[in-house]
Amino acid sequence: MINSGGENIYPAEVEQALTGLPGTTGVVVLGVPDPAWGQTVAAVLECPGTVPSLARVRTVAARTIARYKLPTRVVGVTELPHNATGKVDLRALRALFAPYRVSGTMMIEPDGHSAAQIPQPLQ
Repeated sequence: MINSGGENIYPAEVEQALTGLPGTTGVVVLGVPDPAWGQTVAAVLECPGTVPSLARVRTVAARTIARYKLPTRVVGVTELPHNATGKVDLRALRALFAPYRVSGTMMIEPDGHSAAQIPQPLQ
């Protein structure tokens, strides 16, 4: 569960709202640290091509979920990482957000390098 500004947000609900987003083959939603809200909603999209913009992701999700549940950060990966048991590796996905101030959309290749936009390191 994600706690953003005292509101409980269930990742599965946001994932369901984003299922079928054009250009994506998978989606994982998780909470990432936010200085103002404690946590914020981040979406990791498995995209073989171009990553949908944050605005597009929010527009699609807004059709079925409340505004406070909408993702504020989006990262595209060519393949979602899995651990030894075959589950999505959430620790690896959280690490994508850790060292950077992420705004908008970026694409991460399997080697961990950004293909579309290099985010700015935290100051």
